Amino acid sequence: MRSRPFGRTGITVSELGVGCSRIGGALTAGSSRKAELQMLRAALDAGITFFDTSDLYSQGQSEVVLGQALARRRHEAVIATKGGYVVPGDQRLLARVKPLVRPLARLLPVKPSGAGSAGTSPTPQDFGPDHLVRALDASLRRLRTDHIDVYQLHSPPRSDIERDDYVAALEGQRALGKIRCFGLALDTASEVGGLALSPSIASIQVPYSLLYPEAAEVLFPGGEPDAAGRAVIARSCYAAGLFKDDLGQAELQDRTPDWSEILELRRRAEAIGRPLMQAALQFSLAPRAVSVTILGMRDRVHLDDNLRQYDSAPLTSSELAILQDGARDTR
Repeated sequence: MRSRPFGRTGITVSELGVGCSRIGGALTAGSSRKAELQMLRAALDAGITFFDTSDLYSQGQSEVVLGQALARRRHEAVIATKGGYVVPGDQRLLARVKPLVRPLARLLPVKPSGAGSAGTSPTPQDFGPDHLVRALDASLRRLRTDHIDVYQLHSPPRSDIERDDYVAALEGQRALGKIRCFGLALDTASEVGGLALSPSIASIQVPYSLLYPEAAEVLFPGGEPDAAGRAVIARSCYAAGLFKDDLGQAELQDRTPDWSEILELRRRAEAIGRPLMQAALQFSLAPRAVSVTILGMRDRVHLDDNLRQYDSAPLTSSELAILQDGARDTR
């Protein structure tokens, strides 16, 4: 596993990171606490050092599982988590007891909530200094650590980014040793397009993939780090699983309006002799500006598959050109 500098922070991270959005969920199909712990520890054994979670994921249980997995090897890992969503206390309590009834819960006719949702209603957000400090302390407890390496605002709207009263608060937490650096985890790179961000913002997490390559135009045109030296955390590399080769046209049409673009990208990947998921991961790894690409994983099967994709040869300049032409043509 190769490593890269995390911007100008002095932190070094593995090129691949584990995305923990579905870790700890009682309703996650095919998941168990034992399998999650085994996967997280095996990822560390494989040289993956970057683990990205949030106090929202599974109402905080993702942090709990990650903290348990890394408790004895904290010094080997770089932990990134997020705050800004306000999850009611009763929902966090419910999340704590769900693992005890996980087998029964899977039989219930309900679906797990996604990011930004805890139950059936959208979860409110609060990026005020007081809330962030409280949320940070709670994350530290769940993660069983005295510091968080990268603390991120979770999907802040542009108006909150511009207000930037969180900067002084998080600088204060850094001075206390509770965090090493802080950044923004965005839904789209356009949220910061044209903004003069505080130099204290050390990282930006954004979706970046063959299907949605636009983040490069905003954050790292030409593939090189920007003048501020901010780290870029790339996610959604596999387009939420839509790049799987076993998805036929009919299923893609049912699942996404981008189905024709995905089929075109698959055709271009085949033209260079690559499975689409392999090509997608190597596309995300290609820019020097990307410090780490996080991939969602729940068990050893996911980890092993991702490591195989990672071990493939980097894209040549001609392969990259074909894929990038495809990415531009499909938008």
